[in-house]
Amino acid sequence: MGVGSRFAAPRWPRFHLALTFSAGVVMAAGLMKIEWSRRELYLTLVRGGERRFSTKETKEAYSRSTISGSHYRCSARFCDGITRFQPSPGVKYFRYLNLNEEETVLYIGAMNYVIRINDIKNISSSSYDITRPLNTGTKFNYHKAGCESRLMSNANYECQNHIRAIIPLVNGTLQICGTSAYNSTIYMLDDFTEDPEKLDSKSFQGLGICPPNPNATCNIIYVRNGNPGNMAVTYSGTMMDFTMARPLIYRPKIPGYSKLLRTEYADTKWLNEPYFVQSFDVGDYIYFFFRENAIEYMNCGKAIYSRVARVCKSDRGGNRVLTSRFTTYFKARLNCSIPGNYPFYFNELYDVFRIDSTFYGLFRTYNNGLYGSAVCKYTNLDIETAFNGTFKEQKESTSIWQRVPEKRVPNPRPGSCTNDSTKISDDVLQFSKARPLMDLSVQMTKGHPVFYEQELMYEKMVVLQRKNIYLFILATSNGEIHKVVSWLEGGTYQHKVITVWNSFADNEQIHQMKLSNNFLYLSTDNTVTQISVEQCNKYQYCTQCIQDPDCGWNNVQTTCQPYNSNLVQNVRASIPEKECSSACKSDEMYEEKLSGESVHLDCKSKCEPSDEVQWFFNNRALRPDEKKLFQTVSNSLIIFNLTGSDNGTYTCKSHDVILKQHTIMVSECNDPERCWRHEFTKWCIEFEKYQEQMKQWRCLKEHAVNNEQCFTSAADTCKKDN
Repeated sequence: MGVGSRFAAPRWPRFHLALTFSAGVVMAAGLMKIEWSRRELYLTLVRGGERRFSTKETKEAYSRSTISGSHYRCSARFCDGITRFQPSPGVKYFRYLNLNEEETVLYIGAMNYVIRINDIKNISSSSYDITRPLNTGTKFNYHKAGCESRLMSNANYECQNHIRAIIPLVNGTLQICGTSAYNSTIYMLDDFTEDPEKLDSKSFQGLGICPPNPNATCNIIYVRNGNPGNMAVTYSGTMMDFTMARPLIYRPKIPGYSKLLRTEYADTKWLNEPYFVQSFDVGDYIYFFFRENAIEYMNCGKAIYSRVARVCKSDRGGNRVLTSRFTTYFKARLNCSIPGNYPFYFNELYDVFRIDSTFYGLFRTYNNGLYGSAVCKYTNLDIETAFNGTFKEQKESTSIWQRVPEKRVPNPRPGSCTNDSTKISDDVLQFSKARPLMDLSVQMTKGHPVFYEQELMYEKMVVLQRKNIYLFILATSNGEIHKVVSWLEGGTYQHKVITVWNSFADNEQIHQMKLSNNFLYLSTDNTVTQISVEQCNKYQYCTQCIQDPDCGWNNVQTTCQPYNSNLVQNVRASIPEKECSSACKSDEMYEEKLSGESVHLDCKSKCEPSDEVQWFFNNRALRPDEKKLFQTVSNSLIIFNLTGSDNGTYTCKSHDVILKQHTIMVSECNDPERCWRHEFTKWCIEFEKYQEQMKQWRCLKEHAVNNEQCFTSAADTCKKDN
């Protein structure tokens, strides 16, 4: 970050140097050092003292980060363990990732291209395959001409072939679904060198599999068994038309076994402007997670609720009622809230991650100016409890939604999986068609979120389990990646942010995030990035290292290493300095100073303090007063105008743990050269005072219209100039 500013210091000689510099340290005229810190800039005389200059620019530069506490922060420009895939120019809009761990390959869907990374341990290598452009065939050109005739703007982006799904089939063929200039199209790719014209000629319509609009929501899952005939087939949650007005959950025809099935897109009780998030194969069901406009709240206004819906894999549709429709489609609200007399709800679901039979949902809210994110945990039993409960209905369009009495629920129970749904009675199907909403919400495990963060908007999430510790990797809306640890303590979830990666430039939105073997894969419009989750060697401080469940501190080598039982680790430590006490204290420093000089005592240690440090002089606590003593935001101590009474030992502590010790010996000036330098420094300070006063006087003289204005408007003008 480049900063150009003029600094003025009240209560101190004003050094007016026009400086442009980057974060770090700049030497000016051999006399001054400028130290960039989080909130303030410090102007330090090398042979003098340190003074604080607060600047608005510095505060704003760090205002977007609201995370407190000790954590490791790394910018992609300086981080190891981050690699990028950036193919030839013109290949961009990486909106889809499919990680095939069995084949150890990564498939990437871009605009007009499909890419296969053959070495997922290093995606920056040259080992990848890329199709020839999928926007050159005869069919596509026909679609493109029609698209460009309808669109007056943004045709260069929208009238292309955005790849929204890549499905490796059981026979090794890739089933690819692209937007194809607002005409969803399926391609069957056998060879990455295949001629686009040939590929185009054998393509077929993909409506229902992926949306025609490149900006529409889309979620697809390939299910290999449990379907009619035990045939492999895709299930998708998507939009049918380019206006995004017809949402549906869809399963294509299974020849010889089932017609195509879909939800009712004309009935808002089924789906009401949904945003599909994730889908999962769970036993006899397919679960779809999404957020939508809450139909049960419509009489009170507009609200967004998060849902989980399910359909039976064995569903074949109805005979007379719900023909070519899912007969087992039902949905329930997901409750993610801070409990209380008036619960605070996180209503907008953004991502879901599954570990075995547990689902972690990432939610956001923006309510009355309050915004934040939360992670809530649900087990499969929590979800089944809601679906096995009562149903909800609205008798009239103006009436409130009410619970359906149990005596009115037909038998067999609606939503139950059967071998042949075409034999379900019309009464049961009419009930299912009119009442797809469950009365009970899916409740959070333990009754409260795993964690929540105020003023942080998370969008993507993956979860790792380390015994009884959980590791959450979350992507923010401005492209940061946060590594968060969470654990259960006394029935309450605890959490802390331990690492922040600024991995992308220009606050790029992260579209996809996948995890495999401790590597994270993220896609944006311009690049695909790989991040190693385990980066123990990047922790400089013991206090940071021991809080990462993948790492431990080696007291002998004073380094952070991948964890083993011989290393120090305590993820749950509330005061990590105490766990690292043997590593915290650095070598004692001894300094000789002259009477009248100033001294700068740092508090550098292998421990980053979790709270403000306390300085002690000969075991007596010091109280900085900015006249004699001054404590900086970097925890350094500055002592001005040293005298013989300042002789002794100065100790920097955090929670009674020693971080650094300095012994100071002050003597009278007996060395002529040293005395001369000391006096010269004092003269420089006085000369700067003189220059500043002269400049102020000239400014007042120039701007004052008369004597009366000399100390009003002219003074204000000159103050702004400074």
